[in-house]
Amino acid sequence: MSGLKENLNKLIETELKEVEVKKAELLTEIETLEKQSLTLKSDTDKEIAQKKAQCEIECNENLNTAAALLKEAKDKNDTANKREEDSLAIEKQIKDLAEKTKTFKDTEKQLAAAKASCIEREEKAKLIIAQYEKKLEDLNKK
Repeated sequence: MSGLKENLNKLIETELKEVEVKKAELLTEIETLEKQSLTLKSDTDKEIAQKKAQCEIECNENLNTAAALLKEAKDKNDTANKREEDSLAIEKQIKDLAEKTKTFKDTEKQLAAAKASCIEREEKAKLIIAQYEKKLEDLNKK
């Protein structure tokens, strides 16, 4: 039986050695996988950081573009409002000018009427003077 025990012990030792070898292989594989996992995690973290930085840059560019467009829109709106105010002022000036023109024309008509009246009075006065001069002449002849 001792031969059987020896065989059994050898078998157990062989199996133990095989298990130890497999264990060592598995530990090596685990270590390799852990290294790969760490490398993948590191690469992934780097890629995420790069993507995040790129997104931040793009977001800032978009914000800057939006801010510039907003400023441009405000400037255009301010310009439009100023032009509208200017247009209203010009319309008022035109209205005032039209009223002044009407007043001027009315005054011109009144002046023309007054001038015509003066001319008419002057002519009447000249006629009266001429009549008086004729009467004076007639009186001086007598």
